[in-house]
Amino acid sequence: MRKHLPEVILGLLFLLIFTPVARAAEAEWQIKWNEDGSLREIITVTGPPIEYHDSAWQETQDDKKQVFSRTVTDWQAYNQMPDKLPIKVNQNNYLFCTVSKIKPDATLAQESLYKNLSGVQSLQVRIEVPGSIRASSADQIIDHTAVWRIKNPGTPLGSAFTLKTVTFDGWLLGISILSLGVIIMFIFFAVRMRKVNQIIADTYSLDNIVIEEDEIGIPRIEAVKIEEDESKGDQVQEEKADLSSQDQA
Repeated sequence: MRKHLPEVILGLLFLLIFTPVARAAEAEWQIKWNEDGSLREIITVTGPPIEYHDSAWQETQDDKKQVFSRTVTDWQAYNQMPDKLPIKVNQNNYLFCTVSKIKPDATLAQESLYKNLSGVQSLQVRIEVPGSIRASSADQIIDHTAVWRIKNPGTPLGSAFTLKTVTFDGWLLGISILSLGVIIMFIFFAVRMRKVNQIIADTYSLDNIVIEEDEIGIPRIEAVKIEEDESKGDQVQEEKADLSSQDQA
């Protein structure tokens, strides 16, 4: 036995060095929230594949990773689906924006892709939003993407999983801004036209014309009277001169 001990030890070392180590699977669950309200969902499993097949998912697989993907109409449709990430979304629509609150869903379907991820070593959940993130319990925020690291995949997420976002209706907001601009321009133009009309009315009103005629006419009339008085005075002087000459004769 002792004779073969070195060979046994060498064989064990050979197995430890050259035997591939079984690597635990890792998964990423990504939800991309598009501008039109639709959701693009992609789940990537790196490592040993999981045994799950459902016609609702498009599945691709190679030597390194397994990918499940699908497109959902909106959050309202997502809330009604049994096979989903255990979250629920409440949305409040306002005039120009929508406030969305994402929170955990206590209901966890037994036959679901998320439930089958219980065997993976780690799960990263990424939710990308088209608006702004106002509040979140995410481990990391990258631009418009919230990232969580789930410690126990396949189990309920817990009350700490929260996200609040605000998305704006770009089309409605653009139309409103354009309409407001047109209204402001119309008001400005109307005010300017009113001022111009007032200036024209003050300058060329009939009252001003009568006053100007009176002011111009009166001096002329007075001037005519003065000339007539002077001519009459000359005639009187001539008549007096004639009378005096006759008396002398």
